[in-house]
Amino acid sequence: MVDSTQDVSVMDQLAICVRYLVNDSIKERLLSLVVCHDSSGIALYNLLENMFMSMGISMKNIVACSFDGAANMKGTYNGLQSHLKNSNPNIIYTHCMAHVLNLVICDSTKTCLEAENLFGLVEQFAVFLSDSHKRIKNNLPLIILILFQKNMA
Repeated sequence: MVDSTQDVSVMDQLAICVRYLVNDSIKERLLSLVVCHDSSGIALYNLLENMFMSMGISMKNIVACSFDGAANMKGTYNGLQSHLKNSNPNIIYTHCMAHVLNLVICDSTKTCLEAENLFGLVEQFAVFLSDSHKRIKNNLPLIILILFQKNMA
């Protein structure tokens, strides 16, 4: 699974998570968190290939990949999954279930005005904070206090 987001310094961070088997036991690990300067499908592929090669992992050993629905990830011709399939035609691409769940929640809340207002407010708050690392830094103690208040009305 690969996904990216901006950190508090407004740098794009790419999280690379893997799931693998060891003696019939499933393991999941955050393999790497790297700054991503170019989010094109080929740049992401090169970044993954170099990282896996440096760890002695062959691209032929990857059996599946899961990303969000962004064109640079799922694109048929230039998305990361297409470059992975070019290197290993047996790779299976799956749209990330967390992103699918988010889309389901977004669609289902449209039928309930209160839910739509709540999630809309949460989204606006997240966007407000993510627009500026200073806002996050300056308001983090207050945000933590509000989020973990025991007697919220």
